[in-house]
Amino acid sequence: DLSGAVIWAYDPGAVGEITNPIKLLPNGHFLINFTSGGDDGANSLIREVDLAGQVIWELSAAGLNSALAAAKCAGCNITVIGSHHDFIALPNGHVILIVSQAKSLSGVVGFPDPSRVVGDVIIDLDENHKPVWLWSTFDHLDVNRHPMSFPDWTHSNAIVYSPDDKSLILSMRHQNWLI
Repeated sequence: DLSGAVIWAYDPGAVGEITNPIKLLPNGHFLINFTSGGDDGANSLIREVDLAGQVIWELSAAGLNSALAAAKCAGCNITVIGSHHDFIALPNGHVILIVSQAKSLSGVVGFPDPSRVVGDVIIDLDENHKPVWLWSTFDHLDVNRHPMSFPDWTHSNAIVYSPDDKSLILSMRHQNWLI
């Protein structure tokens, strides 16, 4: 409250070392991204909890990979490391995730062949938490543009929904870009 007294707390148990982020949903529940093993989303878990601390739904990195393998959307048959840093709940009930994907690439300027490169993917989960589309940095950006901290190539930290034009804005820390 305004006096600094705790009015709500949640103990998730042993699900991850980092909670990044925690967001209040329109229904009064919280959506939380738990990760461990660094910023790439390894062992991640997305969980919705109500104010009583009851788990409404959750999706692990392994569960997300299973959902991607079963998805019918173009390009969805990929394997990801896991979710990290940010997500947004859209007005239509969908959730947009930032996830990491690793690829072994040859021909990366200044690095040995092959190089393990970690880039980001945006995934749209429908109201049933099934993937309906994705956008991958590997499909749209030049892997030879790596101004910092390569091979953690894009390292996106935030995603924002613009209701005015229904666009997504992605902040890519290691590219020094907003796109």
